[in-house]
Amino acid sequence: MKNYSRILLALIAVFAFTFSDAQDLPKIGAVIRVDADKVQLVAGETFETTLTIVRSKADRKTKFETPVVQEMEGLHASVSATDQADTYLLRLTPTTLLEGTHLLIIKGSGPNRRYLTSKALSVKMTDGESLASVDQ
Repeated sequence: MKNYSRILLALIAVFAFTFSDAQDLPKIGAVIRVDADKVQLVAGETFETTLTIVRSKADRKTKFETPVVQEMEGLHASVSATDQADTYLLRLTPTTLLEGTHLLIIKGSGPNRRYLTSKALSVKMTDGESLASVDQ
């Protein structure tokens, strides 16, 4: 009887882990996740955050190229690959970006870009001190 209880407990733990992991995956394609959904920038400072491509089970082997950032006047943005698969470094440096809140779009590139859901990032330019990120 003790063995059955242990087996049942182990099965419940495996099911719970599998179910919680499946909720984080998109149903189809892939999505771009950003460590911070809102960013506050200060002139002269560079902000860095991590982008991660999260794939559905069906698209585990789909090749995605480095995501790109929609150009915005007054903001230099770059995305570069890291040592980890599907993980990229986003750098934002304001040059002449006007004070206020702006919407930055990060999207897929290459032949499979249509399977990668774009991400909108709220960027606030201030003349005050920088906050690494502003929670929603």
